[in-house]
Amino acid sequence: MPNKNSFYPNPHIPENQTRDVVCWKHAMLHRDHCDMHTHPFGEFFYCLAEGGTQIIESGEIEMAVGDVYYFPPGQLHIGNGSHNGKTQAIVLYLPVSLFSALNSGDDDALRILQILDEHITETDNRIPLSAAGSRKVRSAMLTVIAEGMQGQPAYRCAAKTQLQQMLLTIIRDRHLPKDWVHQFMVPDRDQRMTEVCRYMQNHYMHPIAVTQLASMCFLGLSQFHAIFKHELGCTAVQYLTGIRMHHARQMLVQTQHSIAQVAQRCGYDCLGHFYDVFKSQYGLTPRQVRLSEQAD
Repeated sequence: MPNKNSFYPNPHIPENQTRDVVCWKHAMLHRDHCDMHTHPFGEFFYCLAEGGTQIIESGEIEMAVGDVYYFPPGQLHIGNGSHNGKTQAIVLYLPVSLFSALNSGDDDALRILQILDEHITETDNRIPLSAAGSRKVRSAMLTVIAEGMQGQPAYRCAAKTQLQQMLLTIIRDRHLPKDWVHQFMVPDRDQRMTEVCRYMQNHYMHPIAVTQLASMCFLGLSQFHAIFKHELGCTAVQYLTGIRMHHARQMLVQTQHSIAQVAQRCGYDCLGHFYDVFKSQYGLTPRQVRLSEQAD
């Protein structure tokens, strides 16, 4: 994130480039002619007062106080002030690079942004929120601004926490279309197991203990085993092994990594154990798979 002075930037970031979170209160006058622009980052826009309009390629949208808009990276848009006075708003630039898919919690934030990217044009870029949800989003944005201005210790961490809370508010709001929310979750699966599976998919290259997975769900080991087997039809160890073997086979065929390197990159410190698991999975040794695939 930028230093605290960057939380009050000019209305247009130089060259439309930023790798930082930028959030500020914005006053917009009415203009007879507006040129649309794009950003390489997502933009959230909260209408505080005096309405105004949002202009996108499909037309002009009248804003109401409390409306929250989202413009994905690359979408043409521009805001215009009302005829009656200055439109008051909060503008938030949110780069995807703020979150990492390898961090628990961050991967949720990325999925929420992905859902907004895919569906937001269905509602003319307005995020359908309840009045309570709108107030929570406004509060989070104002807190981000305050953290940037005050610059207290760990203010960037505090600002990121507020942004995660804002995204959480959005995905849990009762007015958000159900198909958006269902896309976030795996249908007919315990959400805790969905999170565990996602964790294994993102961290398969590191040591993962079943006790660690059970703790993530606040479950005892036997209860975790029972729920996972019921939901997935296999054990957590079998699920993790399948992920690792899939990536191991891809690396063997698509890269020049040594077999020892492939084993390490797939979470196996013992090369002999890797050979045994791989042959049990595919009926061939890693070397045989590499030679046969390359021959084809």
